[in-house]
Amino acid sequence: SNSSTGPYLIAPPVSSAYPVNTLRIRFRAKAASGFSLSVGVMSNPQDPATFAGGQIVMLSNSWTEYTVDLRNYQGTGAYIAFQHNQGGNNRNIYIDNVVIEALLQNDLASLQINGETTPNAGSTYNYSVTVVNWGLNAQTDYQVKLFKTGNIELASAEGPALAGNSQATVTIPWTPTTVESTQLYGKVVLAGDQNS
Repeated sequence: SNSSTGPYLIAPPVSSAYPVNTLRIRFRAKAASGFSLSVGVMSNPQDPATFAGGQIVMLSNSWTEYTVDLRNYQGTGAYIAFQHNQGGNNRNIYIDNVVIEALLQNDLASLQINGETTPNAGSTYNYSVTVVNWGLNAQTDYQVKLFKTGNIELASAEGPALAGNSQATVTIPWTPTTVESTQLYGKVVLAGDQNS
Protein backbone atom coordinates (compact mmCIF):
# COMPACT_ATOMS: atom_id res chain seq x y z
CA SER A 1 0.00 0.00 0.00
CA ASN A 2 1.08 3.57 -0.61
CA SER A 3 -1.63 5.16 1.54
CA SER A 4 -0.84 7.77 4.18
CA THR A 5 -3.50 6.29 6.47
CA GLY A 6 -2.25 2.78 6.95
CA PRO A 7 -2.19 -0.07 6.75
CA TYR A 8 -2.56 -0.82 10.46
CA LEU A 9 -2.23 -3.92 12.58
CA ILE A 10 -4.64 -3.35 15.48
CA ALA A 11 -4.86 -5.39 18.69
CA PRO A 12 -8.15 -6.09 20.49
CA PRO A 13 -9.01 -3.41 23.07
CA VAL A 14 -7.06 -3.29 26.31
CA SER A 15 -9.26 -3.76 29.39
CA SER A 16 -10.23 -0.50 31.11
CA ALA A 17 -8.67 -2.00 34.27
CA TYR A 18 -5.27 -1.28 32.66
CA PRO A 19 -4.77 2.35 31.62
CA VAL A 20 -2.77 2.38 28.39
CA ASN A 21 -0.18 4.76 29.88
CA THR A 22 0.81 2.01 32.36
CA LEU A 23 1.75 -0.44 29.59
CA ARG A 24 4.59 -1.27 27.26
CA ILE A 25 4.70 -3.35 24.10
CA ARG A 26 7.47 -5.83 23.29
CA PHE A 27 7.57 -7.39 19.85
CA ARG A 28 9.90 -8.88 17.29
CA ALA A 29 10.02 -7.46 13.79
CA LYS A 30 12.06 -7.30 10.62
CA ALA A 31 11.95 -5.51 7.28
CA ALA A 32 14.35 -4.26 4.67
CA SER A 33 16.86 -1.82 6.17
CA GLY A 34 15.54 1.71 6.41
CA PHE A 35 11.90 0.69 6.85
CA SER A 36 10.01 1.86 9.92
CA LEU A 37 6.69 1.54 11.65
CA SER A 38 4.87 3.59 14.26
CA VAL A 39 3.44 2.06 17.42
CA GLY A 40 0.60 3.94 19.07
CA VAL A 41 -2.98 3.80 20.27
CA MET A 42 -6.36 4.22 18.57
CA SER A 43 -9.65 5.12 20.19
CA ASN A 44 -11.62 3.87 17.17
CA PRO A 45 -10.08 1.07 15.09
CA GLN A 46 -12.35 2.07 12.17
CA ASP A 47 -10.97 5.64 12.06
CA PRO A 48 -7.25 6.13 11.21
CA ALA A 49 -7.49 9.75 12.41
CA THR A 50 -7.70 8.46 16.01
CA PHE A 51 -4.17 6.96 15.87
CA ALA A 52 -2.07 8.84 18.46
CA GLY A 53 1.11 8.62 20.46
CA GLY A 54 2.92 6.95 17.59
CA GLN A 55 6.54 6.15 18.37
CA ILE A 56 8.61 5.50 15.27
CA VAL A 57 10.64 2.29 15.34
CA MET A 58 13.43 1.88 12.77
CA LEU A 59 13.56 -1.78 11.80
CA SER A 60 16.49 -4.11 11.17
CA ASN A 61 16.61 -6.58 8.29
CA SER A 62 16.90 -9.46 10.81
CA TRP A 63 14.50 -10.48 13.57
CA THR A 64 15.04 -8.04 16.45
CA GLU A 65 13.12 -7.42 19.68
CA TYR A 66 11.79 -3.89 20.20
CA THR A 67 10.12 -2.30 23.23
CA VAL A 68 7.75 0.67 23.11
CA ASP A 69 6.83 2.35 26.38
CA LEU A 70 3.42 4.04 26.48
CA ARG A 71 3.81 5.94 29.80
CA ASN A 72 3.56 9.32 28.02
CA TYR A 73 0.30 8.51 26.20
CA GLN A 74 -2.39 10.98 27.34
CA GLY A 75 -5.41 9.88 25.29
CA THR A 76 -8.39 7.64 26.00
CA GLY A 77 -7.80 4.98 23.32
CA ALA A 78 -7.73 1.29 24.13
CA TYR A 79 -6.47 -0.24 20.87
CA ILE A 80 -2.71 -0.76 20.52
CA ALA A 81 -1.85 -0.30 16.84
CA PHE A 82 1.13 -0.72 14.51
CA GLN A 83 1.16 1.62 11.49
CA HIS A 84 3.22 0.80 8.40
CA ASN A 85 5.16 3.96 7.55
CA GLN A 86 4.99 3.35 3.81
CA GLY A 87 7.60 4.85 1.50
CA GLY A 88 6.44 3.00 -1.60
CA ASN A 89 4.75 -0.13 -2.88
CA ASN A 90 5.60 -3.74 -1.95
CA ARG A 91 7.32 -2.88 1.33
CA ASN A 92 6.86 -5.80 3.68
CA ILE A 93 7.21 -5.60 7.45
CA TYR A 94 7.06 -8.75 9.57
CA ILE A 95 5.86 -8.60 13.19
CA ASP A 96 5.75 -11.50 15.65
CA ASN A 97 5.58 -12.32 19.38
CA VAL A 98 3.69 -9.19 20.44
CA VAL A 99 3.46 -8.89 24.23
CA ILE A 100 1.50 -6.13 25.99
CA GLU A 101 2.65 -5.90 29.61
CA ALA A 102 2.23 -3.66 32.62
CA LEU A 103 4.94 -1.20 33.56
CA LEU A 104 6.18 -1.96 37.06
CA GLN A 105 7.04 0.60 39.72
CA ASN A 106 10.61 -0.73 40.18
CA ASP A 107 12.18 -2.53 37.23
CA LEU A 108 15.89 -2.23 36.38
CA ALA A 109 17.76 -4.46 33.93
CA SER A 110 21.15 -4.80 32.28
CA LEU A 111 20.93 -4.73 28.49
CA GLN A 112 24.48 -5.37 27.34
CA ILE A 113 28.10 -5.54 28.40
CA ASN A 114 31.18 -4.31 26.54
CA GLY A 115 34.84 -4.80 27.37
CA GLU A 116 38.01 -6.73 26.69
CA THR A 117 37.28 -10.24 25.41
CA THR A 118 40.78 -11.64 26.03
CA PRO A 119 42.03 -10.02 29.27
CA ASN A 120 45.41 -10.82 30.79
CA ALA A 121 45.70 -11.93 34.42
CA GLY A 122 46.97 -9.13 36.65
CA SER A 123 45.85 -6.26 34.37
CA THR A 124 42.81 -4.09 35.10
CA TYR A 125 40.11 -3.70 32.46
CA ASN A 126 36.96 -1.57 32.36
CA TYR A 127 33.70 -3.27 31.48
CA SER A 128 30.71 -1.15 30.51
CA VAL A 129 27.24 -2.39 31.44
CA THR A 130 24.22 -0.67 29.90
CA VAL A 131 21.43 -0.36 32.48
CA VAL A 132 17.81 0.50 31.67
CA ASN A 133 15.07 1.64 34.03
CA TRP A 134 11.89 0.07 32.62
CA GLY A 135 10.01 1.07 35.78
CA LEU A 136 7.84 4.05 36.60
CA ASN A 137 9.96 5.17 39.58
CA ALA A 138 13.32 6.93 39.37
CA GLN A 139 16.11 4.87 40.98
CA THR A 140 19.14 6.06 42.95
CA ASP A 141 20.15 3.18 45.23
CA TYR A 142 21.26 0.11 43.27
CA GLN A 143 24.40 -1.76 42.27
CA VAL A 144 25.65 -3.02 38.92
CA LYS A 145 27.66 -6.22 39.18
CA LEU A 146 29.99 -8.13 36.90
CA PHE A 147 29.66 -11.93 36.99
CA LYS A 148 31.26 -14.90 35.29
CA THR A 149 29.92 -18.36 34.49
CA GLY A 150 28.68 -20.13 37.59
CA ASN A 151 27.05 -16.97 38.99
CA ILE A 152 30.39 -15.89 40.48
CA GLU A 153 30.56 -12.17 41.28
CA LEU A 154 33.77 -10.49 40.10
CA ALA A 155 33.27 -6.77 40.76
CA SER A 156 30.57 -4.15 41.30
CA ALA A 157 29.86 -0.43 41.10
CA GLU A 158 27.16 1.91 42.37
CA GLY A 159 24.62 2.83 39.71
CA PRO A 160 23.88 6.49 38.87
CA ALA A 161 20.48 8.15 39.39
CA LEU A 162 18.21 6.86 36.65
CA ALA A 163 14.79 8.28 35.73
CA GLY A 164 12.04 5.97 34.51
CA ASN A 165 12.32 4.91 30.86
CA SER A 166 15.99 5.90 30.60
CA GLN A 167 19.39 4.24 30.24
CA ALA A 168 22.89 4.74 31.61
CA THR A 169 26.25 3.08 31.14
CA VAL A 170 28.09 1.95 34.27
CA THR A 171 31.82 1.24 34.14
CA ILE A 172 33.09 -1.60 36.32
CA PRO A 173 36.85 -2.12 36.64
CA TRP A 174 38.00 -5.75 37.01
CA THR A 175 41.42 -7.35 37.38
CA PRO A 176 41.43 -11.06 36.45
CA THR A 177 43.62 -13.22 38.69
CA THR A 178 43.82 -16.29 36.42
CA VAL A 179 43.61 -17.08 32.73
CA GLU A 180 40.45 -19.07 31.95
CA SER A 181 37.68 -19.49 29.43
CA THR A 182 34.41 -18.09 30.80
CA GLN A 183 31.48 -15.85 29.95
CA LEU A 184 31.00 -12.47 31.59
CA TYR A 185 27.64 -10.82 32.18
CA GLY A 186 26.21 -7.89 34.08
CA LYS A 187 23.42 -7.84 36.67
CA VAL A 188 21.56 -5.00 38.33
CA VAL A 189 20.74 -5.43 42.01
CA LEU A 190 17.89 -3.24 43.29
CA ALA A 191 16.05 -3.96 46.54
CA GLY A 192 12.36 -4.28 45.69
CA ASP A 193 12.89 -4.89 41.97
CA GLN A 194 9.59 -6.35 40.78
CA ASN A 195 11.09 -8.10 37.76
CA SER A 196 14.29 -9.69 39.06
